[in-house]
Amino acid sequence: MPWALEGGFTPSFWAFSFGLASMAGCGLRMIAFYSNTGEKGLLLLGWSLFGIGTFCIVALIAFTLLFFIKKLQKHNADA
Repeated sequence: MPWALEGGFTPSFWAFSFGLASMAGCGLRMIAFYSNTGEKGLLLLGWSLFGIGTFCIVALIAFTLLFFIKKLQKHNADA
């Protein structure tokens, strides 16, 4: 996916948010299901999916805020 990052961050990266939220939700379901079964590997996979999905959504929020702050600063500098 290096070609997608060549132009820097844009709000169109939010297209990935549905998949990321689904991944985090699947991780939560795996945690809930496998926490009582003793399946350590699948429980670890659930926590991993939840953690990575949540981290990426938080990163999307942070990069979006930075994107719009930079746009606003550039707009104010031009005015």
